[in-house]
Amino acid sequence: MKKIIISSVVVAIAIISVIFFACNKEKETSEKQASASAQNFIKLAHEGAVTHNEGLEYVYARLAEIKISENPLAVVENLTLDFIKTHSFFKSDIDAASKAAKTVFDKFTYYKKHQTKSSSTLWLEADESLLTTSQKMWLTQVNDVIDQNDDVILMAKSLDKIRDLVIKEGSEQEQYITIIAIEVTKETMDYWYNNYPEWERLLSEKPSKGWSWKDAAKSDVTGAIGGAIGGALGGGGAGAIPGAIGGACITSACNIVGQAMENWFGW
Repeated sequence: MKKIIISSVVVAIAIISVIFFACNKEKETSEKQASASAQNFIKLAHEGAVTHNEGLEYVYARLAEIKISENPLAVVENLTLDFIKTHSFFKSDIDAASKAAKTVFDKFTYYKKHQTKSSSTLWLEADESLLTTSQKMWLTQVNDVIDQNDDVILMAKSLDKIRDLVIKEGSEQEQYITIIAIEVTKETMDYWYNNYPEWERLLSEKPSKGWSWKDAAKSDVTGAIGGAIGGALGGGGAGAIPGAIGGACITSACNIVGQAMENWFGW
């Protein structure tokens, strides 16, 4: 009888062990697949962020060639839309990216003209209800990194830590917008840190009262968040990236021209 009981216990332990290890293996496989998916999305988001910088260079080059009219907002909007139509990154998402850019442009310029105090967030009031509590927490951390750092290399490292936390704790839907915002932040901070003097010289005919390269960079991120929200609502993660990049391009250029020519905007 003892042998039977011992044998039964051994068999039970063996079965439990098999189930335990099988579950662990399944969990490891699932985590690896999730990690691979996140890494692929990061790669696409980074490509989009680099494309965003190319969009700023496109707008800069065109502004240097033409005489800006009395409606510089319209000039920036049209140049950004031209870039979206001609760049290969948007070839399969031109309509979605253009629509997101126009929507973000309208919201961004409205709030810039009508806000009674400067916002301490990276997102517009109109987009707040579409962000989760976790997304707002991570984006607030991104904003703090921007405010507390001038070294873009150290800034990128801090942002990567936030991104890793997002991948670990965020849902797939939460990751889309937050990862895009982080990748755009890294690229735009690097761009404006190195290029804002050229923009200031280009637009120095009517100099601004104050100049902030970080404010221009933050506008990029604001546009990326708004564009990603619009793009994700229409096409999930795949739609979030082109929408974000279109939105980032248009808000950043509007911000920098607005800083340099405040009397044209009334900002």
